[in-house]
Amino acid sequence: MYKADFIVTLIGKNPLPAYYTSLNYSRENTRLIFVYSEEAPGIISSERVCENLQFSLKNIIKPDNLYSFSSDKSSIKKIESTARRVLNHIISRWDEEDLKDREINVILDYTGGTKAMAAGFYSIFKKAAKDSIYERLKIYSSYISASQGLIYESHINGLSIPNAHKVQDIIETHNIKPVELIELHGFKLINFKGNYYFQERCSTKEPKPITFKEIYINNSNISFTADISIEKTKELVNHYFELSHWAEKLGGSEAEIFINVSHHGKPGDFDKCKFYSSLSSTGTTNIKDKVKLKITENYTLEGVD
Repeated sequence: MYKADFIVTLIGKNPLPAYYTSLNYSRENTRLIFVYSEEAPGIISSERVCENLQFSLKNIIKPDNLYSFSSDKSSIKKIESTARRVLNHIISRWDEEDLKDREINVILDYTGGTKAMAAGFYSIFKKAAKDSIYERLKIYSSYISASQGLIYESHINGLSIPNAHKVQDIIETHNIKPVELIELHGFKLINFKGNYYFQERCSTKEPKPITFKEIYINNSNISFTADISIEKTKELVNHYFELSHWAEKLGGSEAEIFINVSHHGKPGDFDKCKFYSSLSSTGTTNIKDKVKLKITENYTLEGVD
């Protein structure tokens, strides 16, 4: 399917899957439906992610075509009830001028949200595809593989061969820049006299100077590069926690950090394995996948990676 009339996307803590799916399948009059989970207020709630997505997509999707539904995050019965409400909402719109008397294309993006939400929505939408009440709906499912940088799309009845869309093609087609992805996380970058500062979009607080040397998009996620000069392993551990705190705020949980380490201490004062071990002991997972170190020893003739 090339474009959708309705996009239903489940929202988790990472806005990028919903953002890329929305860009890939939207046309002039696409209706976009976000489903976020009901949960206690937190620093990063899926409702807040939903609000950030609506703000970022308002120039692409008409504001009147942006909708949101709240859903329980664990009760299958309640989740399926929300899925039926979403389907009923779609039916209530299908006699509008641009949808009259034709087949209506629907995408269900189940990348975000909880596993229970994905299971509940997929089950109800799959049943709807076989129900005569919804016979005008042609329902497809989509899922983003972050590791492969692909959106997999197939008819929800499972009879069609899945199509794959490259996320990189979406980034290039829409000329997406890192600043736009940072805005998706509720922040804005300010360039003042060649220096970068970041600030929460709705905040009146003084902008903070950015601690990263470079910010760019790598395999659909945001990557950050920082230069650090240290003498001992413990110094890098302390730097890492500060860098990772802001990298996750600005780029989400999938953000990567590339740290160029200049070690000017004594031989043996810094140990890469000890650094990773120190982070693992705090419960931080997938450290070697998310944090890349390039180490330069000042007392040697060439760097060691």
